[in-house]
Amino acid sequence: LRPILDLRGLNKFMVKLKFRMLSLGTIIPSMDQGDWYAALDMKDAYFHIAIYPPHRRFLRFVVGQRHFQFTVLPFGLSMAPRVFTKCMAVVAAALRRQRVQVFPYLDD
Repeated sequence: LRPILDLRGLNKFMVKLKFRMLSLGTIIPSMDQGDWYAALDMKDAYFHIAIYPPHRRFLRFVVGQRHFQFTVLPFGLSMAPRVFTKCMAVVAAALRRQRVQVFPYLDD
């Protein structure tokens, strides 16, 4: 079960910053015969990225009589794919310095 908050109201106020996500079309040409491959599926990947504490108040919601707020990157936030991609770029850069060819790719 993946909790998704309806953040359409908040997303209207988010600055739309362009970024480039890798596609299979850009990854496949970099693959060579004889290479080794591995795929990692990071379950609930966004939930590993903390929200800056003063910004958490914008991610509050109510269920019944209980009040909650996200402390990690929620699904439904328009900038979540960009934030996650930027975080993964740092990890990928560190691996590339070790001569590991890495392609952070979001499929869903």
